[in-house]
Amino acid sequence: MWVISVDNFLELDAAGHASVRVNMELRPHQELLAAGKLCEYERGTGFVTFVSHQWSSSSHPDPSRIQLLSLQTALRNMRSGRMQLSQDGVAFVRGNLKRRMCPDDLKAVASGWLWIDYSSIPQVGLHSLGLDRSQLDGEFTNAVMSLHTYVADSSFFVILAPCQHHEKGHLMSYGSWKSRGWCQFELAVNILLGTKPVLLISSETAVKHLCFRMFYHLAPCCAEFTKESDRHHIAAAMQQVVEIQAEEHRISGRSHESQMLECLRSKLLRFPTGSSDPSCQAPGLRRVARTRSFLNLTDSHNGWTDLHYAVARSSEEIVAKLLAMRADIHAQTRSPEVDFFLRGGLTPLHIWTCFSTSVPIAELLIGAQADVNFPAQRRWTPLMVACEVGNELVVRTLLRLRADPNGQTRLSTRPLSVAVCYDFPSLVDPLLEARADPFYEWAGIGTLHQLGAAGSGGSLHRLLREGLDLNSRAYFNLSSKAGVAHFLYRLWDRDIHRDYQLMQGGTPLVFAAARGNCEALQALLEAQANIHIPNAWGKTAYQISAQTGVPDEVLRLLRSPAEAAAYDAYEAVSLLLPSKFTSSLRLKEGLPSSLPLSHGFFEELFGGAQNIHFEMGGGGRRQQPVQWPQGVSDEVSKTMSWLKGTEWAWNNDGFTIKLTRDGDIEAPIQQCQRGCKWTAEKGKLYLSVGNAGIFELVAPDPKPSRLEGQRLKGNSKRNPRERLTLTFNRIFDHEAVDLDKDLYEVLGLAEDADEASIKKVYRKLSIQYHPDKNPDEASKAKFAEIRDAYEVLNDPDKKILYDTGGMAAVKDSEKGKVESTSDVNSEIEVGLEDLYLGTEFRATVKRGVVCRGCRKNPNSPNCKGCRKCKNQIKVVQVQMGPFLTQQQQEVPSKEKCKDIDAPLDVHIEKGMASGDTVTFPRMAEERPGMLPGSVILKLKAKKHPRFERRGSDLHTDLKISLRESLLGWSRTIQHLDGHEVEIKQTDVTKHLQVLKTRSEGMPHRDDPASFGDLHVKVAVEFPKTLTPQQREAIAQVFPDERSEL
Repeated sequence: MWVISVDNFLELDAAGHASVRVNMELRPHQELLAAGKLCEYERGTGFVTFVSHQWSSSSHPDPSRIQLLSLQTALRNMRSGRMQLSQDGVAFVRGNLKRRMCPDDLKAVASGWLWIDYSSIPQVGLHSLGLDRSQLDGEFTNAVMSLHTYVADSSFFVILAPCQHHEKGHLMSYGSWKSRGWCQFELAVNILLGTKPVLLISSETAVKHLCFRMFYHLAPCCAEFTKESDRHHIAAAMQQVVEIQAEEHRISGRSHESQMLECLRSKLLRFPTGSSDPSCQAPGLRRVARTRSFLNLTDSHNGWTDLHYAVARSSEEIVAKLLAMRADIHAQTRSPEVDFFLRGGLTPLHIWTCFSTSVPIAELLIGAQADVNFPAQRRWTPLMVACEVGNELVVRTLLRLRADPNGQTRLSTRPLSVAVCYDFPSLVDPLLEARADPFYEWAGIGTLHQLGAAGSGGSLHRLLREGLDLNSRAYFNLSSKAGVAHFLYRLWDRDIHRDYQLMQGGTPLVFAAARGNCEALQALLEAQANIHIPNAWGKTAYQISAQTGVPDEVLRLLRSPAEAAAYDAYEAVSLLLPSKFTSSLRLKEGLPSSLPLSHGFFEELFGGAQNIHFEMGGGGRRQQPVQWPQGVSDEVSKTMSWLKGTEWAWNNDGFTIKLTRDGDIEAPIQQCQRGCKWTAEKGKLYLSVGNAGIFELVAPDPKPSRLEGQRLKGNSKRNPRERLTLTFNRIFDHEAVDLDKDLYEVLGLAEDADEASIKKVYRKLSIQYHPDKNPDEASKAKFAEIRDAYEVLNDPDKKILYDTGGMAAVKDSEKGKVESTSDVNSEIEVGLEDLYLGTEFRATVKRGVVCRGCRKNPNSPNCKGCRKCKNQIKVVQVQMGPFLTQQQQEVPSKEKCKDIDAPLDVHIEKGMASGDTVTFPRMAEERPGMLPGSVILKLKAKKHPRFERRGSDLHTDLKISLRESLLGWSRTIQHLDGHEVEIKQTDVTKHLQVLKTRSEGMPHRDDPASFGDLHVKVAVEFPKTLTPQQREAIAQVFPDERSEL
C-alpha cells in the first residue's frame, strides 16, 4: 500500500506562488516513486486518509487541478486550525446517527498519509517511462484487487468531489460521485469495516462531516462502470468483506450483528434488473444459505423479534409461519442503531421497507392486520422510511396498500419532502399520483425550495406540472412545530444558522445557491428561474453562490449584466496589479468575497461607490477586549454571581437580554452582532453594548431574597442622560449560580486537603446539620450544600475536574462532555535482577499542573512559578444578526499553570518483562477542565553480563575442558538472587550441548511461585596442540573406526 505524506502532497504547490500554481498537478505513481515521495505503509505506523474521487478525464484524474487545489487548501486549513467543519443538517435533525469527529481527528488527517489512486497505484498508461509493461500490468491489477484492503487499513475517508465539468461536458459533483460504482464500493467497505469518519470536500472552502443513510442507498453493483467486468470484481470483493465481518461476528458471539449482516448482504450484492445471477459469473461468489431458524430465538436484541429478522431476510415461508403463530405484528425495536443507521421504534413493516423487496411479505403483514401507517420513533411511518430508503417498488406497494401520502412526522415532515430532500426523483411521481400535496410548506418552505436546497433537480419538471411557482419566495416561520424546531436548531447549529441567513426570503434558486447545489442550480436555470430576485437581505443567487464554492461555469449563468461587467473589470485590472499590493475585499453587492483586489486602486477606481465596502485583512469579525472603567475586572465577583444565567427586559423596548455564565450578553440588537459583555462587582453591574458603549447599573450585592419584580437602574457612562432600566424576567440557566461555589470553603477546608481530611470533616458537618436534628429550612439547605460538595470532592475524577476547571468542568462531565489530556509514554531501564526479585523505587516526571486558587490569590505561596495556561479549544456563542450560533474557537485560558517534578512510586512485579508497562492513572499533564491522562512507563531491561532472558526462561553459557566433557564435571552457578545452582553431568558432554534445569528461570508474573527453566549451553574447550605422548594415548583409547565407502 503506497501512500504519500501530507507534507509531500502539499509540496506539489511549491509554496503557493502564482507562477508555480499554473504548472502544478497531481503526479502519477511512477514519477512520485522515482522521486522518493511515496512510502510503503505498514499497519500501525500512522494515520492514513483514503481519498475517493471521480476522474474528470480518461487520461488524467484532474487536468484542471480543481480537485488538487481543493484538497490542498482543506489540508492547510486543518493544519492551521482554521478549518470550519460543517455538519450534515439532515443528520443533525434526524438525531446524530453518525460518528463524531473531533479537532484532534482533523489534525491527524493533516499530519498523516494520503492514499490517492493516481499516486498510489501504478498507472498502466505510463509504460513509456522505461518500466516493464507486463510487470506494470501485474502491479496495477494486484493494487486494484486489493482496493478494499486499502480502505480497511485507512483511518479516515475523504470524498473529494468539488463541482467541475468532465471532459465530455457533463457536471461532476458529489451527486455524480455517488453514481459511480467504484466510489460506492469504497464507501460501502469503509462503513462495513467500522464507519470511519467521512469528510466531503466540495470546494476549497467547503468541508462537511457526512452522515450516510447507508446501507439502504448503496448498491455498488448497480452503479455506473466504465468497464462491465469491474461490476463482477466489485461483487467478489464485497462478498469477501462481508465474509470477513460475518466471521468476526460469529467468533465474538454477536448474533444480532451477524443476522443484520446477512440481511444486508443481498442488498449490497444486488445487480441491475435484467442482469444474470452474479454468482454464476463472478469468481468467489456464492448464494447465501439461509439455514438459521428464526423460531424460538432467546437472544433478542434491542427489541428485535423473530418476525423482524424473518422480514429482513425476505423469508416469506417463515414470515407466514410466524404470523400463523400470532407473532406481534406491531412489535417495535427500542433504540436507534447507529451501526446500521436505523431509527428506533421500527415494526416489521418498517423493517420490510428497509431491507426487503418481496411484495408478498408486505401483503402478508397487511393481511394480518398490520397498520400500514403505524408510527415509529418521531412518528415516522413505513412510507416515510421507504422514501428515505429510496425504493420505488416499496413506495408503490405501500401506496397501493393505502399508506397515507400526506402523513406527518413529529416535526411535520411529509413523504414528498423526504423524497425530494433525499433526492429520489423516481418517488415523486407515484406520491403525486397518490395525491400527495405539493403545495404543503414545511416551516414556511415549499417543495421547490426543498428541492433547491437538497435535491438534484431531477423531479423539477414533474413538480412544475402541478402548478408550483418557480420564483416564489419562502420565509421561515414560527407558526408550526417545524418552525419552532428549526428556530432552536439554528440557535444550536452553526451550519443551519448560516443556511437560514442565506435562504430567508429567497427563491428556489437562492436556496440552491446557499447550499452550493450545482445540479439544482443548473436545472432551475434551464427552467428559466429569475436570477434577479434576492433573499431577505438583498443578496442575489450569484452573490451567494460566490461564497459557497459554485464553479465559475455555473456562476456565469447567474451573473446579471452589472455583475458581469464588474467581474470583467476585475479580471482586466487584476492582471496589472503586482501580487504584493493585493488584499481582500468584501463586496456587499457584486463580486465574490474571495477575489483578490487592491484596496487603494479599486477605491479610487470606483470612487468610493456606495455598493462597495472595503476591508483589509480578510474582513473577519475579531472581537476587541472590553475597556472597563478603571479598577473593574472581567471577573464577576463571588457575591454578585447570582446575576449569571438571568434574563432581563431592556427598558420598555420589547426585547430581553441574557447574562450568560461566561460573561457574554445575548441580545437581539445590532450593537451586539460583534459580541456584548458584562461584569459585576461591589454592587455595580457593567454592560458593554457595542457602539453604545458601557452602561453602569446599581445591583444588589449580595443576592436579594426575592428576584421577582427586581429592577436595576443606571445610565450610560458615555452619556449620563441616556438612562437604562433592566427588569427581571426569569432565570434561564439554573446551574450558572452554582458554578462559582467554593466547595472547600463549604466544608471549611484548605484547598490542599487530603482524602482523609475531607471524609472526617464531612462526617462532622453532616451530623451537625442533619435534618433529623435540625428541621429548619436553613439547616436543610446547608446539609444539601455539604452533601453536594462532598460528592464532588470524594470522587477522584470529579475532584480533579473541580480543582482544574471548577464546577463548570464537573457539570460538563455529568453530561458526557469530559475530555482527557494525552497519555505520556516513557521508557525506564531496569536490571534483570529487578525483574527477578521485584523491586520498588521512586522516579520523577516533569508534569504540568493547574494552580489552584491563583485567580483569586495570585500572591499565595502555592502560586509561585505559575503562568497562564495554554489556550483552550472551547465552544463559544457568536452573535450573527439577531441570532446566536455556536463555534469552536481557541480562547485564552483564565487559569494559571506551572511545571513540577511529580514523584512516581514505581512497583516492579516479579516476572515482569522488557516491554511491560507500569501505568499511573491521572498523572499526565493537567489542563483546565480536563481529566489528566496516564503516565505509562515501558520497562526496558538492561543487558546482563551472565544471563539472557527468553520469555520465562534464562540462558547462560559455560565452558568445560575436553577431559571434563568425556569424564564428567560439576559446576556451581550463582543465581540472580544469590542462591547457588549446581549443574552436574556424569555422561559425555557434546560441544554446545544445552542442559536444562527446571524451575530455575524467571518467575511467572501471574504466578510468582512458578518459575521458568534455566538453560546452560556448554562449550568444550579443545587443546590447541597435543604432545606425542597425548597423541599415542588417544590413539590407543580411540582406535581408528573409519569404514570403507
